[in-house]
Amino acid sequence: MSRKYRQRGYMDYEHGSEKRRSMSDESPFRPEPQRITVRVIKCYRCGNEIKDAAKITFESTCGKCGSDLRMCVNCSFFDPSSHFQCMKEVTTNISPKDKRNNCPSFNPRSSVEKRFINVESQLDARKAFENLFKK
Repeated sequence: MSRKYRQRGYMDYEHGSEKRRSMSDESPFRPEPQRITVRVIKCYRCGNEIKDAAKITFESTCGKCGSDLRMCVNCSFFDPSSHFQCMKEVTTNISPKDKRNNCPSFNPRSSVEKRFINVESQLDARKAFENLFKK
C-alpha cells in the first residue's frame, strides 16, 4: 500500500499498531453543552454584567465597583475617532467622558456573548415535563 506521507504515526491505526476508539468504547455518552448567544450590557470599568439595563438612570452605579453607569464610555454612540467622540450630532462637547453625565442620546453599550447551557439539566427538565403528562 502506498501512502502520500511515510512519517511514523501517520495513519498507524490502519496497520494495527493503534486501534481507533469507537463510541462504544467510551464511558457513558455525555452530550455536549448547547451554545447560545446572549446580548449583555457590562460595566466599562470592571466588566460586571448589568442585570437591569433598561432601568439605568442618572444615579445608577455598578454593583461591583461602584462606578457610574450613565457615562459616555458606556454609551453605544461613543467613538474616540468621531467629532466630540460621539457618533450622534452633538453641539457641545461633554467632558470628561468617564464621569456621570446627562446626555439625552445615551444608549447603553451592549455586546453579544456566547454561553453554554448544560444539556443534562435540559434533559432532566424535559423528563420532569414528560412525567407530568404520564398516565
